[in-house]
Amino acid sequence: MVSVLHPLEKIRTAEHLSRQELAELSGVSAEKIRCIENGTSLYKTNDSVADKLAGALYRDRREIFRDEELSHLGRPAHTSKKIEKRHKPLPLMICPHCRLEVYASDRCYMCEGTLAVMV
Repeated sequence: MVSVLHPLEKIRTAEHLSRQELAELSGVSAEKIRCIENGTSLYKTNDSVADKLAGALYRDRREIFRDEELSHLGRPAHTSKKIEKRHKPLPLMICPHCRLEVYASDRCYMCEGTLAVMV
């Protein structure tokens, strides 16, 4: 089985940084970095967290995160602000081209095919 690394992990390891070192540079917890890299985070990454990680690596956040991975909702980095009211999640769709189950949008993020079939 081929392991696919998240761009954050690829860039971090290319810079010879441990998760803890990146955490200290960015102000984002090493646990949050681990969850992003492993794809185990229950929520999308907040925009401010993405900006902090990208800034610490001297990269544009678009080099690290796809738009689908980011959200302006939730708890921003380094605040005690309450989590904003969550919106109803997008419905799931099946891409007719690659048969992948994806969130409703105009195009599949995997094959970029046009979506039309609702689950």
